[in-house]
Amino acid sequence: MLDSRFWDKVNKTDSCWLWTASVVGGPRGGYGQFRVGKKMRKAHVLSFEESNGPVPAGMQLDHLCRERACVNPDHLQAVTQAENQKRSPLTMSGRTECIHGHSLADAYISNGVRICRACALAASARRLATEEGRRYQREWQRARRARGR
Repeated sequence: MLDSRFWDKVNKTDSCWLWTASVVGGPRGGYGQFRVGKKMRKAHVLSFEESNGPVPAGMQLDHLCRERACVNPDHLQAVTQAENQKRSPLTMSGRTECIHGHSLADAYISNGVRICRACALAASARRLATEEGRRYQREWQRARRARGR
């Protein structure tokens, strides 16, 4: 049973229960973490296990509310990794257009993430428009010629 030390770090709003203490997961906002004995555990997992028992083997928790800091067990669902990735807004799974309105018909996959080709080309053009980008391109072309390609 989780003690008051855990629940003191939770801000219960009308919908989400937001973790207010230590987080892990980088600048996009992370997952809450809580020390249990000598081990750090994810706060949302502890909350889920308190209400539902252990997370089934081979499953992970999906935040239905899309808020990583949320520890409300009603907002957590045990799903497979494939289902969790399919639901993720980062993969653009099931979408036909990127956030800028370009068609994803010719998108490509890089590190498991769908990349809009038009946005990638625009980003590349912006990089090459800088002096550093042009210098990098010249060095890359010299190296390529030196390798005989």
